[in-house]
Amino acid sequence: MRRVPLGLMAVVLGGGVAAFAVNRQSRPAPPLVVLVAASLRPVAEQVAAEYGEPVELRYGGSEELVAQIRLTADLAPADLFLPADASYLDACGPHAAVSPPLTTMRAVALTRRDYVPADWAALTAPGVRLGIASPQTAAVGKLTKRHLDGARWDALSARLAVTTDTVTQSANGVKLGTLDAAIVWDATARQFAPDLVGTPLPELAGVRAEVRVAVLAGSRRPAAAALLAYLTGADGRRIFAAHGFAPPDGPSP
Repeated sequence: MRRVPLGLMAVVLGGGVAAFAVNRQSRPAPPLVVLVAASLRPVAEQVAAEYGEPVELRYGGSEELVAQIRLTADLAPADLFLPADASYLDACGPHAAVSPPLTTMRAVALTRRDYVPADWAALTAPGVRLGIASPQTAAVGKLTKRHLDGARWDALSARLAVTTDTVTQSANGVKLGTLDAAIVWDATARQFAPDLVGTPLPELAGVRAEVRVAVLAGSRRPAAAALLAYLTGADGRRIFAAHGFAPPDGPSP
């Protein structure tokens, strides 16, 4: 049996360890997983394109995303959560970090330019095909129902032609002509301009959403804090403004 000198064995083994270490270091980091409300999709897509590190975006209604966080917390936790209203952050459990407000959204009536409701009565009149995202899935429906008293919400519900899963689906219904009007966020309405127009109504004046982003407690990625800082910094503010989102508590663009 041929003997291998100990010195040579050490070099060979050392080289193997070094090669293994290099291979581990060259393996790309998995993307940060960000759960994003459908209304904030344009912002999230631009952030992911410009950020410089891999980001995986998953969309849905805010309430749907809360359910996803609860179901996957122990198996495949997401890293950040960007819902359409900060109230959903409390609903999904503890967080490692929460941002200050990023933007404020207000509810409006979205219609074609050739049909702009003069008032609430016109919006909810018989024959008007009206839509809104469901209170069970999306922030605009949940906050509209909360703001309107029982009788006014019941009257609105009776006139609804459809409830959708997300605010973007409601807006697309107006764009495609399957709906005459929909209650959406002002920022959503601006994304569908100039073909569609968002009209503020006194009955909707108190329907406001404050948007924040959180690093979820289940995240195992230290890099998540850097993405949160990016969203709250100058680049994040620029991107929000570019897509028609008002600054926190500021006037609509």
